[in-house]
Amino acid sequence: MARISSYPIDLVVTAKDKWIGTDAAGSITKNFSAEKVAEFLNNTGAIDATWTRYKFKNQASLSSGTFALSPDSGATPLFSGVQNIQIHQNDSSDKNVSELYGALVGSQVLLQSADDPSKFGVFKWETSQITSPGSEFYTISLSFVGGNGTLQVDSDYLLSLLLYDVSSLGDKHHEHLQDQASETWTIQHDLGKFPAVHIVLSTGDYGFGEVTYNDKNNITISLGYAVAGRAFLN
Repeated sequence: MARISSYPIDLVVTAKDKWIGTDAAGSITKNFSAEKVAEFLNNTGAIDATWTRYKFKNQASLSSGTFALSPDSGATPLFSGVQNIQIHQNDSSDKNVSELYGALVGSQVLLQSADDPSKFGVFKWETSQITSPGSEFYTISLSFVGGNGTLQVDSDYLLSLLLYDVSSLGDKHHEHLQDQASETWTIQHDLGKFPAVHIVLSTGDYGFGEVTYNDKNNITISLGYAVAGRAFLN
C-alpha cells in the first residue's frame, strides 16, 4: 500500500465518497461514506445546533425521538393544517428536552424538513402539557402562522425557536375563575412550575383548601364544600 501522503487530495467531497476506518464492534476494517457519517452526526446531536431533531410518525408508531399529529391526518399532511402534536420528551439524540416545551409557550417556532428547507411551518406554541400522568409524551397545541408544503411520515424535522415570548421572562402567573360552585377545582395553568396558590371565594373571603400538585402544569384544589370563586397562582 502506498504512503497516504502520496494520494491526491479530493477538493470536492460528495455523499458517496468513502474512507477507511475501524468498526468499534470487533475492530473490523470497513469503508465509511461521507453521507452516513453526516447522518450519524446529525441524528446523535454530536454537532452543536440551535434546533432539536425528531422523526415524524403516525400515532401507532410513536417512540423516543418522534412526534405525530393528534389526531393523525394521513402520511402527507399540510403544515397549514397542523393544530396539535404529540411529541416525545426525548429528541432523536435520545436527550430529554421536555423542559424546552414549557419554555416555548407563547413563542413562535419553526418546524422544517431536515432534507428540504423549502418545506416548513411557522407556528405559535400555544400550550404544553404532559399527555397523561407518567407519560413520556407531551401534547402541544399550535397556531399556524405561515409556511409551505407538507410533512412526510418517516422523515426528519428540525424544531427551532424563531421569536421568544419576552413576557415569559417575568414571573409567570395564572388566574382561574371557578364560576360554578364545586367542592373540587381542577386547574390547568401551564406555568411549568409548582406555583403558590391563593383562593378568594365568591363571597369575597379568603378560601382554604388542600392543593394537590398533579404535575408542573396542573393542580387540584379540594375545598370540602361546593363554592365558587377565583384562584390566583404565582
